[in-house]
Amino acid sequence: MKKIVTLGIAVLLLTVVGLSGCNEADKNSSSEDKQLSIVLMNSQREEILTVNEGDTFIIKIIDENETPIEGVAIKFGTYVDNTNSDGEVIITAPIVTSDMPYSIEASYTGYISANGTITVLSSCELFIELDSSSVEAGTEFLVTIRDESGSRRVGVTVTFNGQTYISSIDGEVTFTAPDIAGEYTITSSYHTCTNATATITVNKESSEPLDGVTMTIKEYLDDQMEEYDWSDYYTRLQETLDDGDTLNIQDYISQINYISEDDKTSITFCHQEGYSSYCDSFYFEGDITDQYEKDDEVRITAHIKHVTFSDSGFDYDMEIFEEQWESVSYFNSRVNHFTEYQDGLKAMSSSVIEKL
Repeated sequence: MKKIVTLGIAVLLLTVVGLSGCNEADKNSSSEDKQLSIVLMNSQREEILTVNEGDTFIIKIIDENETPIEGVAIKFGTYVDNTNSDGEVIITAPIVTSDMPYSIEASYTGYISANGTITVLSSCELFIELDSSSVEAGTEFLVTIRDESGSRRVGVTVTFNGQTYISSIDGEVTFTAPDIAGEYTITSSYHTCTNATATITVNKESSEPLDGVTMTIKEYLDDQMEEYDWSDYYTRLQETLDDGDTLNIQDYISQINYISEDDKTSITFCHQEGYSSYCDSFYFEGDITDQYEKDDEVRITAHIKHVTFSDSGFDYDMEIFEEQWESVSYFNSRVNHFTEYQDGLKAMSSSVIEKL
């Protein structure tokens, strides 16, 4: 949303000091010249000294009697024009990367030239990016501020639980989570940018360390390397995990559905980045929708299994969960080039998932 900032003083009266070296006659002649005044207005004809980038504004030239003057030469940056019969020029503010002052010059024969300044305000939309939607109590976590282009924003005011910091040149701020568990709001603000908010959940610190590696759904998906040629091969491996490793996926349920025809429950986790969502689904035996619901924080504990095999000249090289794997024949009987690889995996036992 564009926001026009208006200030009470809008008529800019500037006096011109005579050049050194002028004789007395020149000074007397200059003192008889009339004075130009610059009036700055927005499209609603409200007086202003600032304007949002991309918005139009009006430069109006009047004399000492507040009479509009036609034909006054106006220079705004590289833009040059003459005022119309109403003494006005309509200008579109340029796009800027940060708030930028622009000079305005007005000149007309028989009048003392006038100079003024208008500040063009940078407009943008902010987004808050979190490495994880949850964090342990008392630990540090990173917040990254980006704009609508994905660029990191420096100088943004970011607030969390009474702590306020300014984002660095990398658009980052580091906060420490409080000792009390719960949901907390993060806010960001910067001049005329559209402010952003995000929610992070603080969990009480785990009393016993977990075996293996713990990842959020974002970390799990970021760790994946997937390549395929549907006429030749499909590869899906984890970059930092190996066969036999224990993996704990800990995150919040985005969607849960019971699939009656297969007697299994689908649980989906998603990670939001700007306007994009990245999701993955896991399947569990039976109907467990009475035990879990959307936004529940859960942990899935499973073990990495590396499988390689061929089917009719098509090669598979995958790291999946041991708890999902039945056999090559089971997989091949359920997967073809028009189905997802998950169709060849069995539903996991509900014992591998728990609510936190």
